[in-house]
Amino acid sequence: MDDVDLNSPNVEISDTHIHPWDMIRHGLSQELDTDQGLFQEVCQRAAQDLGPVFIQSVNNAHEFFEALHNNLSNDEVLVLDYLIALVKLVNLHSHQGSQPFENVLLKYRVKLTKHRDECARISRSKAEEFIGRTKDLQDVEEKLTGKKYQGVAICGLGGMGKTSLATEVCYRLQHARKIWHIKSIDMREKDDLIDLLRDMVGEIGLDCNSTEQNDLQSELCNGLKGIKTRTIFFMDNLDDMMNTAEKKKELLCFLEDFCQDLKSMGTEVRILMTLRQKLVPEKTLNESLSQKISRGAERLSGLMFEVELSKLKLLDGVNLFKACCRRPFTPAPENEVCQNIVNLCGGSPLAIKSVGAAVRSGKVIAEMLAKKLEDLPDLDVESNCLAQTFDTLDKSKQHLLAKLHVFGTAKFDLAFAAFVLGEKSMDEETPIVFGTSLNMIYLKSRHFVEVDDLQKEETDDIKTNSKSAKFSLHPLVYKFLLKIANQVEFEESVNEAKSLFVEYVEKKTNKIFEDFEKNCVKAWKELKDFKVHLKTYYELIQKSSPEFWNKGSRTVLTCKRVSEVADLFLEDYYKFRLLQKCIELSKGDERKFLETALWQIHLGKKFFESDRNEIAGEVLNCVLNETLHNISPDLSSDELGQLAEVAGAAFYLAGKLCIQDRKYIEAMHYLEDTEQLWGSKVEKAVGKKYKIDLALVYNSLGKVYANMTPQNLQKSKYNHFKAFLFAYRISDNFNNIDIPLYIQNIGRCSYREGLEFEKLNKKEQANQSFREAETYFRHAMKLFEHFKMEKFDSYAEVLRSLAYVEMKLRQMGLAEDNILKCYELRKKIMSPPHEAITLTVHDVATVRIERAIYLYWDYFENKRGDEYASINKLYEAIADYEHLMHLTKLGGLPRNHPEYPSMKRSHIWALTQVKETKKIEKAIQFYKDFESGNFEEKRKQKRSKKETTRFFYTYDQLQTMLAAGAFEGATVSACSSSESSSDSDDNVPESPKPPLVTDTPVTEDLVLRKTRLNFNYVFRQCPAKEKVRYGDTSSDDYFIEENFEGVNILDNFNACENLFDQVQKMECDEIDELAVGGSNESNRNYGNNSNSEPPTITRE
Repeated sequence: MDDVDLNSPNVEISDTHIHPWDMIRHGLSQELDTDQGLFQEVCQRAAQDLGPVFIQSVNNAHEFFEALHNNLSNDEVLVLDYLIALVKLVNLHSHQGSQPFENVLLKYRVKLTKHRDECARISRSKAEEFIGRTKDLQDVEEKLTGKKYQGVAICGLGGMGKTSLATEVCYRLQHARKIWHIKSIDMREKDDLIDLLRDMVGEIGLDCNSTEQNDLQSELCNGLKGIKTRTIFFMDNLDDMMNTAEKKKELLCFLEDFCQDLKSMGTEVRILMTLRQKLVPEKTLNESLSQKISRGAERLSGLMFEVELSKLKLLDGVNLFKACCRRPFTPAPENEVCQNIVNLCGGSPLAIKSVGAAVRSGKVIAEMLAKKLEDLPDLDVESNCLAQTFDTLDKSKQHLLAKLHVFGTAKFDLAFAAFVLGEKSMDEETPIVFGTSLNMIYLKSRHFVEVDDLQKEETDDIKTNSKSAKFSLHPLVYKFLLKIANQVEFEESVNEAKSLFVEYVEKKTNKIFEDFEKNCVKAWKELKDFKVHLKTYYELIQKSSPEFWNKGSRTVLTCKRVSEVADLFLEDYYKFRLLQKCIELSKGDERKFLETALWQIHLGKKFFESDRNEIAGEVLNCVLNETLHNISPDLSSDELGQLAEVAGAAFYLAGKLCIQDRKYIEAMHYLEDTEQLWGSKVEKAVGKKYKIDLALVYNSLGKVYANMTPQNLQKSKYNHFKAFLFAYRISDNFNNIDIPLYIQNIGRCSYREGLEFEKLNKKEQANQSFREAETYFRHAMKLFEHFKMEKFDSYAEVLRSLAYVEMKLRQMGLAEDNILKCYELRKKIMSPPHEAITLTVHDVATVRIERAIYLYWDYFENKRGDEYASINKLYEAIADYEHLMHLTKLGGLPRNHPEYPSMKRSHIWALTQVKETKKIEKAIQFYKDFESGNFEEKRKQKRSKKETTRFFYTYDQLQTMLAAGAFEGATVSACSSSESSSDSDDNVPESPKPPLVTDTPVTEDLVLRKTRLNFNYVFRQCPAKEKVRYGDTSSDDYFIEENFEGVNILDNFNACENLFDQVQKMECDEIDELAVGGSNESNRNYGNNSNSEPPTITRE
């Protein structure tokens, strides 16, 4: 093939020289004319998209290109993209050898794109794309690159071309001018200012883990100071961030502050945004209803310039329509007809392009099209116009579009589209997406599908282009397709697409969670990018019928993953709805009883996490005594494995309930049962799939031992080490999401050791243990932040643990700061009544009382500080306890809770110190009423299943309502708390107990009925079959085997200590760089014998 040198003088941008596309066509024609068989195959496949008329007059490559250009698009790059996908599909090779013809075309695409760059550099835009927008294009570019404004906002109704205009400006400035760097942020799927800030911080190469707006703005401002190049933040589709007056006000305030910062810094950083609304406060809009807001004006105190795109002028609309429907050698429609069509389109560029594509297809003429539009109501102009183009598509393309509506307006990649359209299997290493690629390019030529213009930014890297390409539906196109999908004709295709969509999301979820166990940082990012599709998935479940839901082959492990992902993204109310719906759907098929049981277990788990242990126990009893009560002995080997998974999950939840209920011996038995089931040889795949879950079981066993006797403290620490090392061996460089939890619990063991040393009056050893605990807690915090888990309760718990150890080290200010952070986080993510919130308020009060005592002695003994500082701190603690009384009254604490005596005693003591007689009487009366059960009926009502599963507010939202008088007699304190207890004198509140200590007996037991599943019975019903598969299963210790293959470091406990000596000295970044492996090996296995004691931990 003759190569085309686009750098030669013959390819200059001039009307008198040869266009590069003509030279490319010449070279490609030579290639195609070489092999007539392959040429005919290419023509036949193209005819499937462009119609059989397409090939009737095509006899050679030259005529093929004429017909292709005539029927597809005037955009040469789009035509070339179509050819690339076409030759991939037919697997063409170059006549010069084995080189794929696709590679030949890719080289031409790079050259053609360079020509486009040159056109953009001299402001010669694509004729079809920006007719009527040339002035707007120049205005935006001039205002954006000038020194007067810090940014430009492009606003206007849907379909006016806001994103296309902004993208073209960015393309010119980055690729053609090559003087600006573009940071693109798409906000179509986001409505939170925090998301915008975090994306902006990430775009400049920083990683701020805070969830507070002030912290993110500060980090962004600091990062901007280091930018030395000209940079534009392109924020597309900000509409969702302005869907309420409050959100709009918040966004406008941020934009004004941000622009002011840019101006004061003197940096060459600009912002470009697209949105439908004007940058005018809602209040101003309401006051100006009678007068028009200026179309192009300064906004935000003159810091930004706003360009409003309105409908095209008649002449511009006519020119655009003619360009879109232009067919070579075919006369253009008459002006009168064109003007009529433009008026019927309402001057909307999207509508005009759509009807132009319909005429271009050759299946409808302009006069007929105008007549059709005149007969339609003008309530929805864009939909009317899209319908005309839709009618020109063949039935296969119409059904394809109906299927694509399942994506909504969210972006999706080619692999996802291919799966939903039924082209590929997700299990294939190299997905076959050629047909889908061809279809998507064709639909783009008909203006139904948008393609992410990130491709433009990476024209020199072809592989990156194909991977980064994202498709989406314009909101107006989606609105139209939603109506189409509801038609009976497309019902079967749409249901098939929904089913494949559900299957893809479930497989993707499984894959992401497998990655989560190894590298949660990478998986977390992938999960967040996939979040919008998960939302669609959950919505599909809510609308599903049992027939639709049960026709797939869903495993219990998939159900587990779906539930776990929902925990990360769904509010409690929606998670309860999801689980209840899944139970209802799976009950529709009796063969799905294991799936039903798994959903029920996760519903019980959700009640447990919501501090509704009684309801969780009821759900669990239902699983053990009803769903799994009459198990058929005639189970397949696959069903036996899934039964082990489900039973393990049930026993694990039972163990956690018993821990919460302080029934530690029974908890130990349940957890040991779980360990045996998930680590058994009944189904080796179960042990493999649940290896990371076994770490959680060992962690829970560590909690059990920690709460028994001091003599069991070594067993507790051993089990937490065991959990850590299980996760460590599976993960890449400590990047497992649960590892910070295990490190924190090892720190709690050190804290407990310090308390034991205190009892023996060994202060030096106690302080050493406390400092060791502090180190563990701080490393756990760093990992939580590294994993972006600052919004989770596990992060709040490590803050609370750190506060307690800081009190022991007399770092009172730090202790109060951390316990307040814990409280602030919990009130954002939890809804009262919740025991954790109530105890956190108690913790804040306890820390403040301890600090008051410290301030008192520091002033009177050391003559430092303020005389009234201790009194003020006591009053803060009293305010906390007044708030605590209200939370307790609402059901936040049971009467028999072990922390209740400490709460009552500390409250009365604080009131006594400040001599608040009236408040003392009021508090004593409250505690008498509480102990006598006067609030019990209200407590049960607030904690009922009905109240728990209905929509409710977070604690933060509820506080606002309380302050506004939503509940009579409610008082709200700006204070916080966590769990504590004390060793006391008569007049001084006790110092806090360790976070895990709860040694007060409880009388209000959660009753788990004693029915236990006899799995040995189930397996022994078919001993011959199972003996062949698993060996002898008759012995009682069949399930006792523990497999530590590949985790030899557990066998040497000193090696555990040595490893953690390394870990606790590392910074978070160093942990990431540590290579996995290098573990010491030995032969002992303490887990195989339940009576064996772990070796004593030695200290250096």
